[in-house]
Amino acid sequence: MLVKTGVVTNISITTATVSGDILDLGEGVSKHGHCWSTNPNCSVADLTTDLGAGSSTGGFTSLLNGLQPETTYYVKAYCNDGKTTVYGSEINFTTASDARPALTTTPVTSIQKTSASSGGNITYEGGTPVKARGVCWNVGPNPVISDYVTSSGTGAGSFISTMTGLNPGTTYYVRAYATNDGGTAYGNEYSFTTQTDTPVAPTVTTAAVSAVTDNSAMCGGNVTNEGTAAVIAKGVCWNTLPNPTIAHNTTNDGSGGGSFVSAISGLDPGTKYYVRAYATSSVGTSYGGEDNFTTEIIVPALTTLPVSSITSTSASSGGDITSTGGANILAKGVCWSTSINPSTADNITNDGIGSDTYTSSITGLTALNTYHVRAYATNSAGTAYGQDISFTTKGLATVSTTAITSITSSSAVSGGNVTFDGGAPITARGVCWSTASNPTISDFTTTDGTGPGPFTSVINGLASNKVYHVRAYATNSEGTAYGSDRMFSTLCPSSMTLTHTVGTVAPITTTITYGIVKTNLSGEDKCWISQNLGALNQAPTINDTYESSSGWYWQFNTKQGFRHNGNTRTPVTMWISSIDGISDWIAANDPCTLLLGSGWRIPTLTEWSNVIQNGGWSTPEDAYASVLKVHPAGSLASADGSLLNRGFVGNYWTNMQYTSTQGVMINIYIGVSTYSSSKAAAGTLRCIRD
Repeated sequence: MLVKTGVVTNISITTATVSGDILDLGEGVSKHGHCWSTNPNCSVADLTTDLGAGSSTGGFTSLLNGLQPETTYYVKAYCNDGKTTVYGSEINFTTASDARPALTTTPVTSIQKTSASSGGNITYEGGTPVKARGVCWNVGPNPVISDYVTSSGTGAGSFISTMTGLNPGTTYYVRAYATNDGGTAYGNEYSFTTQTDTPVAPTVTTAAVSAVTDNSAMCGGNVTNEGTAAVIAKGVCWNTLPNPTIAHNTTNDGSGGGSFVSAISGLDPGTKYYVRAYATSSVGTSYGGEDNFTTEIIVPALTTLPVSSITSTSASSGGDITSTGGANILAKGVCWSTSINPSTADNITNDGIGSDTYTSSITGLTALNTYHVRAYATNSAGTAYGQDISFTTKGLATVSTTAITSITSSSAVSGGNVTFDGGAPITARGVCWSTASNPTISDFTTTDGTGPGPFTSVINGLASNKVYHVRAYATNSEGTAYGSDRMFSTLCPSSMTLTHTVGTVAPITTTITYGIVKTNLSGEDKCWISQNLGALNQAPTINDTYESSSGWYWQFNTKQGFRHNGNTRTPVTMWISSIDGISDWIAANDPCTLLLGSGWRIPTLTEWSNVIQNGGWSTPEDAYASVLKVHPAGSLASADGSLLNRGFVGNYWTNMQYTSTQGVMINIYIGVSTYSSSKAAAGTLRCIRD
């Protein structure tokens, strides 16, 4: 015997047809057919068909029944002679799937009193081809093919069906259907109402809200029935209060029936909104059910206010909160640093809560420094910042002092140069001076305009032969800055003319022009009168004997001066022949001060001693040859006030006593030296100025 397995055809969910061929009958075939199994190497011990005895060679077929969907089977042809079974080669096949089609229902259109149109779109036929399709409808939900149906051909793809025999003014439910060997599947359901003589508004449902952000959301709806007139607009409407209408915020998502998706935008963060779908026809506007949602909270939005009121240590700024981000403002203020984009980790102000515009006071700054400032605001979502603004604090000006020129006995010229205004207008500038170092504007000053740049100052009212200190200054709103300290000394005047009036100091009334010289014989630059106190002139010769050259005479520590014309002493008063008192010459009794003015005085012993030493005075000629022109002007006797040795001996007082009855004089005779003399003796005076 010899048998051959053919091919499998007509494969369905539960059946298949397989062929075979008897090639050789051998000693006779008592049974033949096919065997099959879900496992390889099937045999007649598995499922079989029995086609009986085979009387001739040739082909045969078997119908395999009771198969399972989507299952692989192994099949062979066989022959049996009563004793032996032979098989053809084994082949396999897989039964069809029992999956049903996948489809959607087309929205209902062309709604009339007794008819309407719908349809469907079969996107997947399933495990077997679609052999019937159409729509089914009824007055109740979930219609099936046992209700009213249309038949719209076979296969996949879209189709349109017209429903007829409808009743006017009746609500129907419709679904597309598709049938294959696996059964019947249905699309989504729509409802519609046939037209009547009474207008009917559309029917719309609201979709769930999704994709909510801080300023947007997604929603939509489904126009399940256009009513008795076409829908000309559909979308969603929303508001912060319940029951929004198309008088509030809306989308417009086209016309006609069916579902639609709406993008809601322009929302405020952290805000609760109410939303409804709407559909409008000539009959009116209908609304779907209401839904609500709350947008996300985000950080606030704000701007930094301009920086103002800048000083060397402070400034003002602030912020304008344009959005709270949907939550309460928990903190606000400004932050600042010397680096760009400061944060709340740097210096900050805390200006309360709330969303109002606010002003911030920035303190603790340093002068002439550049800072960056940003407004900040904090809510539950975090901290936001305004834009970065930089500013530079103000400070003292920069000013230099110019050299001292045009020095006289009472004036000089200086000035300065304001090279930097410190970031604030210069309101005053000039120089200040004093006999102490580093003078300030609380001392003597000039005022020489405003603003930056160079300036010149004339300093007046100075004392002669004085050491002064001068500094340029410049004042702005941050204070006063000074240039370097410059020191100078005024000159001595070449002369001065004074009128002495007879009294307790001057013995007569007279006008005298005193020459003045400047010398450092005393150890310092000092002004000296170049003739004796009370003398009309310098001695023209070393041994001059005239009263006009000798000047007047004084007893120690007394202010009354005496004139002697060679014959008569003036004033003619009782002579004090003995003076006993423990005191140097006090300032109140100093004739130099009383007759010449403030600053003039009797030289000290040290100063006279320095003059002698520094001038190299060892003879009267040395003294007369010096700039001081000192000569032997005589003296008045301690016993009676008579004139002694004018033209031969000179006795000039120092301001120092030797004992209670003796003072110290400079004696010019054979040599030049210091010696002690009775305080009652009257000597001449040569005055010095501080």
